[in-house]
Amino acid sequence: MTTDFRGQLTSSSTALQYLLAGDARITIASDAGQRFTFKVSAPKMDTPKGGRVTDFASPMRFVALADNERSFNYLGFIRDGGEYVHGFRKSRVSQDAPSVRTFAMVWNALRGGMIPIGFSIWHEGACARCGRTLTVPASIASGFGPDCAALLGIAQPEPVAAPVEEPVAIAGGSDLNPILPCVIDPTHSTHVGPCAAWQGPSAPVPASETLALIRHLLALQARGEITDAEALVAIRGYVA
Repeated sequence: MTTDFRGQLTSSSTALQYLLAGDARITIASDAGQRFTFKVSAPKMDTPKGGRVTDFASPMRFVALADNERSFNYLGFIRDGGEYVHGFRKSRVSQDAPSVRTFAMVWNALRGGMIPIGFSIWHEGACARCGRTLTVPASIASGFGPDCAALLGIAQPEPVAAPVEEPVAIAGGSDLNPILPCVIDPTHSTHVGPCAAWQGPSAPVPASETLALIRHLLALQARGEITDAEALVAIRGYVA
């Protein structure tokens, strides 16, 4: 039995803190099914005894793309937490490659204080500073091992289990049944039952719930599980 020690970075501030720590490895996943793994690392410096260590104090961070679990291709760099700069001649990956465009877009969004809609950011189960495997729940939640968290002054609260989401009735559209609405099950990322045109919720709905359901509908549309027309009817009905 294998255990998944990855953790989701759920805010722009924690994602930025993780990415700039010195030895970060993250996966950016989209609701459309794309996923890319990146390494963002500080440069090395020579020691008086002839060795090389990570220069955590450097303002430079190098960005690389994983082509498998052990190999990374250089993409570009970030200086002083500023904009991503592509390596061009030094990078074998084009600036227009989907992986590069995704990283640049997500990075700019994080600097602006947000995680882009339709994307999630995950660390790969290793401390962002020293690269050691995380096994303690609080460390998995923060992305930093206990020693590195203490060194950097990062709090490590115990993670709180996410509430179980119940299936939600929402719009759709189906020739099979003109009465029953679609049932969206966020837990299993699927829709259950026939769909039909819908006139909107009977009571005001929190903005967070509306956004989550619209993102889910767009993901279903991208995977071909509902048609463009069904998605459009559903979104119009829900935000009406």
